[in-house]
Amino acid sequence: MLGLGWQELLIVLILVTPIVGVILAAKRGKIVSVAAGVGVLQGLANIGFALFGGPLGFLPQDQSEAAIVAALMLVQGPAMIVSAVATYRQKLWGAYLLVTIAVVADLMLLVERAKSGWLIPLLVTLLYVLAVRSLRRAREAPKAPPLTCPECSAPYHPVDYRSDLPAIYCSACKAPLPRNEAV
Repeated sequence: MLGLGWQELLIVLILVTPIVGVILAAKRGKIVSVAAGVGVLQGLANIGFALFGGPLGFLPQDQSEAAIVAALMLVQGPAMIVSAVATYRQKLWGAYLLVTIAVVADLMLLVERAKSGWLIPLLVTLLYVLAVRSLRRAREAPKAPPLTCPECSAPYHPVDYRSDLPAIYCSACKAPLPRNEAV
């Protein structure tokens, strides 16, 4: 397929996904979900490159340096996946950890390579920063008093339910819930 090997295709996926994701997230207001998805992809890529190697020039040619980079990628990969999952679950610490890992990786990349290949990692880091901003805003926004289920009177907040669902249901009795009006 286009004369690219699996490693090159993985890099293209990693480069294209953040750009498309940021555009879609900006349009739909789903920056946290996109940041989490990119974090998982980046973590999986780090694990894959550490275990199976990367494209020519991606990892250092010196054996001792390559071993150090591979070890760092094996630590960074799972940390990014755990952070991404926490970010997806609206945990602010996960988003902060994604930003921290990305900034450290960006700095190492700039020191090591000092090439033009820093733009995409910088965009990914910006995506993680926007996710932190979004989570902080959501956390700081005052919540309205809870509504109650018309069947069992269990309290609920309509904002706790995904807005793209056609209907929401009570977590206690599974009865349909109204979205806006108090009962």
